[in-house]
Amino acid sequence: MEQIRARVEVLESEIGRLRGESAGTRVLAAEADREVSSASEALRAHVGGLNALRQTQVEQSGTLREIANAVGALAVGQHGLTERVDKVEGRLGTLEGKVDALVSGQQAQNEMLAGLTTAIQRLSERG
Repeated sequence: MEQIRARVEVLESEIGRLRGESAGTRVLAAEADREVSSASEALRAHVGGLNALRQTQVEQSGTLREIANAVGALAVGQHGLTERVDKVEGRLGTLEGKVDALVSGQQAQNEMLAGLTTAIQRLSERG
């Protein structure tokens, strides 16, 4: 009987120790659960941030496409304007030539008129 009591005391002592360890294990498990929850919350926040960044990039990509299309249209329009300006410059060159010819003709007429005026004056002085 003595042995049984000694064994019971050892078992009860062991059970007490195990209960203490079990309580410590529960505390550690609760702390681990809180840390996992905190990590999960942080991960959800990071995923949310990445999703927002992705959405922003999608929107900005669309905006950049619109800008590229507008710049392309401007380049085409500028090319057309350049061609028109070149044509206008060609016409102005032609007009300058014609104006120069008119000025030369006018000068020749003025010289002829001056010559006629001089001839008329000489004739009237004789007459």
